[in-house]
Amino acid sequence: MAAAVFVQGLGFFIPNIYISSFAEGLGLSTSAGSGLLALVSLAQVLGQLGQGLVSDRVNIYIPLSISALIPGLGALLLWGPAKGLAYLAPFAITWGLFSASYSVLYTRMCSFLTDTIDDGTDDHDNVSMLLYGFFSFERGVSNVFSGPISSWFVDQRRVIDRDKYGLDRTKQKRGFPGG
Repeated sequence: MAAAVFVQGLGFFIPNIYISSFAEGLGLSTSAGSGLLALVSLAQVLGQLGQGLVSDRVNIYIPLSISALIPGLGALLLWGPAKGLAYLAPFAITWGLFSASYSVLYTRMCSFLTDTIDDGTDDHDNVSMLLYGFFSFERGVSNVFSGPISSWFVDQRRVIDRDKYGLDRTKQKRGFPGG
């Protein structure tokens, strides 16, 4: 679970950082970019409430899998080929609803892990708090690493098929959909 928390933390912050500038790079207005970020934030609140409720009722692996799989598919299928607001708005909602809720699951992860340990002691609350602190620290460390890693991915010197990823501005000027 610690490895999953770290990897999820590496990817979680990237869309929140880049969605506004990505939208502006597609030729959308700055207010549209800000609106997308607001949409992500609103969806995060709703997603955290929803995942919290779900995690109390089902096995912890189900919401963990959902909050990893759906945002990944959203990034692949919606953000990757995005050429306009028609793709970015559903991505913002999908990312906010499912990715941000991962940290809400830490408490359930901790209780799941401590409930599986039968060491004869009654120290499960302290161990749960220690695990929660470790997961939170780990996410912070992955947040620090996500900046340099993501900047490597968007390095302008690398050869990128700009049309494939919605960045070919010549098609947008000709009035293609999404431009």
